[in-house]
Amino acid sequence: MTRVHPNTAAPFADLPSLPACCGATREGGVAVLTVWRKSLLFSCHGFTVFDAEGNLVFRVDIYGSGSAGELVLMDAAGKPLLTARRKKLSLGETWLIYNGEDADNPLYSVKRHVSLLHCKGLAHVTPLRGGSGSAGYAVEGSYSRRSCTVYDERRRAVAEIQRKQAVGGVAFGDDVFRLVVQSDLNTCLAMAIVIVLDQMPELASLPLRMTLSITDLARVLLLSILGGEICEIEALGDMGSSDFSWKLADHPKLPKGKTVAVVVLDGWGEADPDQYNCIHVAQTPTMDSLKKGAPERWRLVRAHGKAVGLPTEDDMGNSEVGHNALGAGRIFAQGAKLVDLALASGKIFEGEGFKYIKECFDKGTLHLIGLLSDGGVHSRLDQLQLLLKGCSENGAKRIRVHILTDGRDVLDGSSVGFVETLENDLAKLREKGIDAQIASGGGRMYVTMDRYENDWGVVKRGWDAQVLGEAPHKFRSAVEAVKKLREDPKANDQYLPPFVIVDESGKAVGQIVDGDAVVTFNFRADRMVMIAKALEYADFDKFDRVRVPKIRYAGMLQYDGELKLPNRYLVSPPEIDRTSGEYLVHNGIRTFACSETVKFGHVTFFWNGNRSGYFNPSMEEYVEIPSDSGITFNVQPKMKALEIAEKARDAILSRKFHQVRVNLPNGDMVGHTGDIEATVVGCKAADEAVKIILDAIEQVGGIYVVTADHGNAEDMVKRNKTGQPLLDKAGKIQILTSHTLQPVPIAIGGPGLASGVRFRKDVPDGGLANVAATVMNLHGFEAPTDYEPTLVEVVDN
Repeated sequence: MTRVHPNTAAPFADLPSLPACCGATREGGVAVLTVWRKSLLFSCHGFTVFDAEGNLVFRVDIYGSGSAGELVLMDAAGKPLLTARRKKLSLGETWLIYNGEDADNPLYSVKRHVSLLHCKGLAHVTPLRGGSGSAGYAVEGSYSRRSCTVYDERRRAVAEIQRKQAVGGVAFGDDVFRLVVQSDLNTCLAMAIVIVLDQMPELASLPLRMTLSITDLARVLLLSILGGEICEIEALGDMGSSDFSWKLADHPKLPKGKTVAVVVLDGWGEADPDQYNCIHVAQTPTMDSLKKGAPERWRLVRAHGKAVGLPTEDDMGNSEVGHNALGAGRIFAQGAKLVDLALASGKIFEGEGFKYIKECFDKGTLHLIGLLSDGGVHSRLDQLQLLLKGCSENGAKRIRVHILTDGRDVLDGSSVGFVETLENDLAKLREKGIDAQIASGGGRMYVTMDRYENDWGVVKRGWDAQVLGEAPHKFRSAVEAVKKLREDPKANDQYLPPFVIVDESGKAVGQIVDGDAVVTFNFRADRMVMIAKALEYADFDKFDRVRVPKIRYAGMLQYDGELKLPNRYLVSPPEIDRTSGEYLVHNGIRTFACSETVKFGHVTFFWNGNRSGYFNPSMEEYVEIPSDSGITFNVQPKMKALEIAEKARDAILSRKFHQVRVNLPNGDMVGHTGDIEATVVGCKAADEAVKIILDAIEQVGGIYVVTADHGNAEDMVKRNKTGQPLLDKAGKIQILTSHTLQPVPIAIGGPGLASGVRFRKDVPDGGLANVAATVMNLHGFEAPTDYEPTLVEVVDN
């Protein structure tokens, strides 16, 4: 018999509800375990497992040689928690997991995935009882290489098995590895999965053109049949998995061939109708008619927090994660969550990106460039603090931070507090002998953080301050700089002019020079791409860089997967595959996508799973309308809404396309300026644009889907806990320029929509990821089974 002995354990609840952690210490909702594939007992083999603090939490002692037929998970008092038993006649390919030492009514089966073709699938974990905690899981990767991931039914990574490295960067052998478990998966179950995987010799993936012997083929089919599954063998040249096909099933009740317009109102949430709700004040008759005209075809969906892959419900959504969810149809861990996991596990300091920049630590300076904020949209202060700590512990001797003040995702004026906090952190590093200080700064909208090549002058101002050490304002400290620059009555954190910190002789303390390392620590991509190009491209020609130092550069993430920009990064981006756009193109849906420059990437790159370019150029057309440059959007609040609508109208009336997809940016881009009057004008323009598109749909007998990606324009003031506007010291309303936590609307309709189609009532917590399956249905297809469920149903009249 095999026993797993945790040193301490949480009380075990009645199964199938599992204990949350079983003794493993969690940090930020993540349990990080070190697994040693060795028993503490002499003459036994097994496992010894420690938490992040070095405490023994699990033991496995296998008496005798060979593989075990039974694994028992026990708490510190010896009470059995879970028992895993090999299924009889399964040839070791299927294990059943039971409550305690029960022999009846298994809770889960763990079944090895069998495929004749290349496939990442390793095992399936299937619940055998209903009730709380009865989710299924898929394990992908290679256990023998200690590199695999456990995904839940929503395709979220809930656990990882990773190779472990010593502090010096030396990798341990296969017998020592790391198990990282997120809060979404029970740690006891995760450990049981690991131990079962160890008992399952992996079936090597067979090359696509490999000739199987009769014996091999018979063995594969036998394993499949005895395991309860029969493999479907497809022709060579399929997508790499024996059970995968791009072919979508026809919807049983909804026809194909209708033109579907998908309109995304950027920054358009739903909130109480008061004077600070710019959508309400704007009097938007088109959107109002959709809400009031057909209540069964209008509803709200969630656009923030876990609904879009962010860590908590306090995390505001944004256009990037919103469009990822809209296009992918599933929820993927996003920027902040990926970085949180990498920092909590220490994986960020073990990856190739960190090793690359670490080569400069002995003789060079580490420069960190990014937004100093806890807004959670582009960056977070706590992540910067952990990055500083980890870099200093891994050999960085000289660190310079180039800050960009926010005032957009957080309150204007909060920059002083953030700078003071960072200065205190750097002072503590200096006490440890590390030369660390702030080197330069400026407001995010005026320095460095432009996007979509709207104004390269913004990036140049950042380059001059950060790389060349040149700026119109020079100060001895960053606190002094921000306080002094904010004395200007027109000052705003978003638009603070560039400044550099100088020493007693007036020399900049943080120029970037040959031999230095640079990290851009924002996790959001759009406003880092331009500075990344300037830092990485040898043939860069957007402005005169004057001096181009030979550096080692890495992003927090890879900001553009198609361009491979930057080439080095600290945290791998989410792997978003099989997006709705790609499925629909494979099923003959001709697609048109359009927006202006500032949001063009959202209806293309982000919608398509962080992928640039076309899936099939003969089936798709993308149109970008240049945004106004050199001005803030409150100066021209109508932006290009009408031009976008006219392009969409022409595409619809041409009858060349089955789907016409647009983004109308006004609510978000004008809302970010904090100008309430201008935002009202922008919302009215967006509403007029929607009408143009809907009128065209009416003419061709099509269908419309109107939704949004996150909130913004519906609430333009900071509020207290009772919902009342907050006042500053002068008694003025505190303007809110950030996104919100509000839900967003979705409306469907049009003459092509079958009369019995309405929104379901059994998906009350639906989010943006549910929209993809909905759109697929309206095109006449069933969505893939792993997509978030559709929001619509067809009721017979």
